[in-house]
Amino acid sequence: MQFPERHPQEELILQLYDLGCLIFGEYVQASGATFSYYIDLRKIISNPQVFTQVIKAYAQIVEGLNFDRIAGIPYGSLPTATGLALKLNHPMIFPRKEVKAHGTRRLIEGHFEKGETIAIIDDILISGKSIVEGAQKLESAGLVVKDMVVLIDHEGGVKQRIKDQGYNAYSVLKISEITETLFDTGRITKSQYNSLIES
Repeated sequence: MQFPERHPQEELILQLYDLGCLIFGEYVQASGATFSYYIDLRKIISNPQVFTQVIKAYAQIVEGLNFDRIAGIPYGSLPTATGLALKLNHPMIFPRKEVKAHGTRRLIEGHFEKGETIAIIDDILISGKSIVEGAQKLESAGLVVKDMVVLIDHEGGVKQRIKDQGYNAYSVLKISEITETLFDTGRITKSQYNSLIES
C-alpha cells in the first residue's frame, strides 16, 4: 500500500488545526473576498509550545536571507517578529499602522539606519496589500526591502504579483499543503476539503 508523502511540517499543521487556528464557515477577509474558512493565527501566542514551533519554522527560511533588521507588520505578526528577532539575535523594527498625532509621530518604531536591508515578517498572504504597504513605509524612511516571509500563503498567484513589484515572498506553508495534510490525516471531511480547494 502506497502512503501519501508526509509534509515536513505536518506536526505544525495539525497543531494549528487543533488549536482552532483554522475555522470553517463563510468569512469575509480583510481583502473583501469571502472564503469558506478563516485563519486566526493570533491564538498561537497563547500556546508557548506551538508558538516555539512556529518561530522555528520561520527561522529555517529567515536564516538563509541577508538582512540587517527584522520588521513585523502590525498587529498580527508583531509577536512572531519579536520571537524571531530574539531567536536569531537580530534587531527589530516595525512600521506603524497609523501615525500618532502626539509624541514623536514616528512612522517606524525602533532604531535603524538609512540604507539597511529589512526582512519583513507577516502572518498570512492573501492579497499582499498590507505587506506591500508595510514595505513601502519602510522604503519611504530610506530602508531597503527585498524579502518577505509569511507563515501561510493563500496562493492564487499573490507571490508572483509581489515578485512583479520587486520583492521575494517566502512562506512556511501553502494553503494547499494544509488542506492536503488535514484531509490525509482525517482532520477534515471530503466536503470541507472540497470547500477549501474551491476557495
